[in-house]
Amino acid sequence: MRAELRRHLVRDKFSQLFDGIIRVERVTLPEIAQQRDRLQGFGLHKADLSTAVLVERLKPNVVLTDDLQLRKALETQGHRVVGSVGVVVRAFTFGIVTRAELHTAIDELLDGSSLYASKAFRKHVYDILNATD
Repeated sequence: MRAELRRHLVRDKFSQLFDGIIRVERVTLPEIAQQRDRLQGFGLHKADLSTAVLVERLKPNVVLTDDLQLRKALETQGHRVVGSVGVVVRAFTFGIVTRAELHTAIDELLDGSSLYASKAFRKHVYDILNATD
């Protein structure tokens, strides 16, 4: 990750903004192989397996991912997993964002980002939004 940040010329800025808040954790190939064995059948990629290693090691209260297969895999291991849309809807529920901000954020997530959302999922999200109106 350090090399990636350096390549994009943002390492120093990133370090200034997040020093002490975010840290880099190393993941070994044997750890990845162990997760691949534990989570067979989910079709996870190396980055997903690395995330699974960290979840197992750090045991966070909540895992944030928009990768459906990773989400399913982690849930089978008893972890609580949420996606971006769930975070935004929850922010509305707790009064952190307004209804207008909620709609804007959802539209940007579904239409203006790299987040892939099936037609069925989009319908489900907009059904939730309509229920809040």
